[in-house]
Amino acid sequence: MIRGVSVRWARLVARPSPAAFARRLRGQRIQAIQRRAKFVVMPLENGQTLIAHLRMTGQIRIVLSPAPWDRHEHLGLTLDHGRELRFHDPRKFGRRGFSG
Repeated sequence: MIRGVSVRWARLVARPSPAAFARRLRGQRIQAIQRRAKFVVMPLENGQTLIAHLRMTGQIRIVLSPAPWDRHEHLGLTLDHGRELRFHDPRKFGRRGFSG
């Protein structure tokens, strides 16, 4: 379950706006995490899909909350059970967005 969303670099979110992106994610349950080439695909319980493109240097990390933020972590999803899913991308090539 996604409890909170922190967008630290607005250009990371391809669509919708970072504020709308955060609203749409809060309260959603991630049904699965799959990988298709450099895309990380996360179907949500509302029928939409969260898609992250890792590009050349992007990584998705799971950290224990509240871990200090690395300067290359640009987006965080606070999950239940005291964990955070963070998007780490030193070169800022990656993008996130929705489909469905």
